[in-house]
Amino acid sequence: GPGCLNNSGTALVTGGTFLKALNRQDVSRPNAIQVSGGTFSEPLDLTYCVDGFIPTATTVGDTTSYGVKETDAVAVIAKGDGSYTECASLPQAVGFVPANVSTTITVLRDITGCGQTKIEANKNVIIDLNGHDVTFAKSPTGTTASYPCFTVRPTVHLTLTGTGTISESDPIWTPICVNGSGASDAKYACSVTVEENVTLKGWSGIVVDPIAKTIKAAYNVSITLAGKIEADTYGIYVNGGLSNATGPVPEIAVTETADIDSKGDGIYAAGYAKWTLAGQISARTAIVARSGVLTFKGGTYTSIMQDAFEEVAIDHPGGAVGTGAALSVSTADGYGATTIDIQGGTFVSANGPAIYEYAAPTIVGGEAPASQVTLAISDGTFTADGEYGALLLTAMDNPQVVSGGTFSTAVPEEFCTAG
Repeated sequence: GPGCLNNSGTALVTGGTFLKALNRQDVSRPNAIQVSGGTFSEPLDLTYCVDGFIPTATTVGDTTSYGVKETDAVAVIAKGDGSYTECASLPQAVGFVPANVSTTITVLRDITGCGQTKIEANKNVIIDLNGHDVTFAKSPTGTTASYPCFTVRPTVHLTLTGTGTISESDPIWTPICVNGSGASDAKYACSVTVEENVTLKGWSGIVVDPIAKTIKAAYNVSITLAGKIEADTYGIYVNGGLSNATGPVPEIAVTETADIDSKGDGIYAAGYAKWTLAGQISARTAIVARSGVLTFKGGTYTSIMQDAFEEVAIDHPGGAVGTGAALSVSTADGYGATTIDIQGGTFVSANGPAIYEYAAPTIVGGEAPASQVTLAISDGTFTADGEYGALLLTAMDNPQVVSGGTFSTAVPEEFCTAG
């Protein structure tokens, strides 16, 4: 009938007066109604606007009318009266967010050359990419503290939603750096959530870093990755300086929808954190663990390194040692204990063992540290290639770790739990 729109048409509104609210409740396409002009009796949702236009509200006396206007803003924040605050940059938009109020910043166009965007002081920020990409500027010389990225500080909660990509123009750091607090009080908590249709690109996708070099903890940090990471070196990296293993250590969840693709390591768990893993990771070495608690609920972990696998003779604890195993876990001087609980998942190595555990000296002729690894395998699928078996456990005092699972090679009896 009049005013009706089927599921294949598009209504372009460039003018006119509308006494009823626009409604596309039976039309699945978000751009079925596109507004660039007109006057409306009720507030207009931003999603109805043509790209480059935003809703307005004009009050004369006791009457408020609503319309749209063209804008050069890169992002907007809803005011609550039907109009929007226009923001010339993402750092400016974050600066407009009030403390202790969950606030959505909607990106209106692709952003390049974005500067460092610190989020602090009790802010709860939701950034809706809205189909657009954000690229941070080239990093200046100096410390990582000055590098352009989203820097998440204590008392902050950041959610990245919508569809789009956040990347470094010069991949030497990360799009998201999380600085947890050195104080264990829960009031200093911070969190980052990366939703399913968001992609992060950089040297690392997410970094958890000390808030200062002298701080050995990042308390009350919570990270949830449901989206995708494309990394040059590490998908997710926890700085090895975060050695404190007590109190509310960082908690990181890689969900079923998460996908990490790294030219280096998918996860470098250097510093101490608690991980819950269920996503898809493909990398030269899918996971390198030096400390922390890693619980595998499912997912697929594939190491694609084509170099010939070699056992580690000399360790280099200043960085990850990519062995080519799907899960490489080691004991190294200066790092804490590591607990691995594999309850499910698929672990595949293109040219080595699926699981490799070791301890090695840091100098030729040196003494290897005593193993601090605890491993339990109750389920999962483990596939290895080459001369090594699916499991290569070389340093554990008690390697009786397997109570279930499917393996591409026979599991040695000394690796099986009693019974």
